[in-house]
Amino acid sequence: MLWVSRSETGQILATCEWHLVNEVGHLVADGRYVWVQQFELSDGASVSQAMRALIRDLTSQCPWAVAAYWKREDKLIVPQVQFRRETFVRYAEQEVMASHG
Repeated sequence: MLWVSRSETGQILATCEWHLVNEVGHLVADGRYVWVQQFELSDGASVSQAMRALIRDLTSQCPWAVAAYWKREDKLIVPQVQFRRETFVRYAEQEVMASHG
């Protein structure tokens, strides 16, 4: 699925592609995990606001999902990030996600 976040004026702030996958990472329609790919942020857009919007949309579209994960191409030390649903939702409610951007 393609996800797009827009400002009040319609400007694209962030985009990504996400898929539902099973426990071994295979694409399945009823997957319990969300694999996020190609997260792109527009210049000047807030990482924390974009991530909160993504989390809000994913948790509403996939209420059965137990976790979400993605690979960070810009980091060598922690190349893959995974959040269980509870942590993901808690981060959406707080403004600490910026430190993980």
